[in-house]
Amino acid sequence: MLKKLFMIAGCVALCSAMRAEAKPVRDFDFSDKALDALTGEDVAGEKLREKQRQKEEREKAKWDKDNEAASYVKKKKKIRTAADVKREEAAKRDYKKSTYKRKKYAGPTYKDASAEAEKKAIEAFKTYLPEGDFDFVYESENYRQSSDILIVKNVKFVPKKESQEAKTVPYYLAIKEIKVVGFNLGQIYNSAQKKTGLVVFAETDFPIYNEKKVKTGQIKINRLEARGKSLAVLKNGQGALTSLKVQGLHNEKIINEVVFNDIVRSKIFAIRFGTFHNITIPSGFADQLKEQSVEGFSFSSATVDSAAYTSPAAVQANVIKYSARVFDANKLAGAQIEAKKKKREQVNTDEQFRKNAQIKESAVKELEKQLRP
Repeated sequence: MLKKLFMIAGCVALCSAMRAEAKPVRDFDFSDKALDALTGEDVAGEKLREKQRQKEEREKAKWDKDNEAASYVKKKKKIRTAADVKREEAAKRDYKKSTYKRKKYAGPTYKDASAEAEKKAIEAFKTYLPEGDFDFVYESENYRQSSDILIVKNVKFVPKKESQEAKTVPYYLAIKEIKVVGFNLGQIYNSAQKKTGLVVFAETDFPIYNEKKVKTGQIKINRLEARGKSLAVLKNGQGALTSLKVQGLHNEKIINEVVFNDIVRSKIFAIRFGTFHNITIPSGFADQLKEQSVEGFSFSSATVDSAAYTSPAAVQANVIKYSARVFDANKLAGAQIEAKKKKREQVNTDEQFRKNAQIKESAVKELEKQLRP
């Protein structure tokens, strides 16, 4: 009996020690003889610890790759075979071999292309000049490829040397500077020309000659800006423009000459500043300007000398003026004296007119002396 009590006390002490250390006893004897010596509380605690131990083993097996019990996590190492390599290569994109080689640029440099473009620009501009019996001469030209601007200075349209007019007509038209912008006249790297752009004429001198090639008038324009298909209008002598700006237009034409050009009456067509939108230029517009007429022109709207207009007739009525000038007052006075004589006694010469003027001037001075107190 005493021996049995000692066995029970030992088991209880052992269970207490195991509970304190919280470690399961893996080799505990669960035989009927051993269980008879244990109480119900001891058996329940031991079963709980056994379950905890099994759970820890499962967790360890789950993350321990070297543990044979973790076969459901551990993966079998794959060995690549020749078949695997063939299958992988077949799955890759099939690049076909080609003999194509990138072409290297063998054309001119930008500097050489710009120099070539400058030559093309002036030649291309000459093709847009109107046809006629004249020569086109100029002092210099400069083409800026980066900004696509052609500048031609001191331009003149002169009669051909072999023509008869070369002796009497010094020039038909003179322009201090022509600026052509945005037409790509240089065609750098063979690029196409453009149909629209801007052409500016600075200080234009357009003399007017009669049928005997005597100068009877003159058109002067400080600045003329033609935007749109302006080169086509220049070549064809007609066409439509997006806008036309005029600064300092003065067109004076002699309409009456008296006494050997000493009294001259003139008709003046003048615009200080004018802007015309969507303007249509008629055929032969140069002759229209010579006649100081805007007949045939049409535009959507215009502003001339701060006044708005919608019709060419209204512009025509407000820009025409008349003037008279006396070049030699003494000669005029002598001519008036001679005109009072009888027709058979009249001597209409320069010398006689001046003689009459001197006689009149002497008579006036003599009368002034007599009237002095």
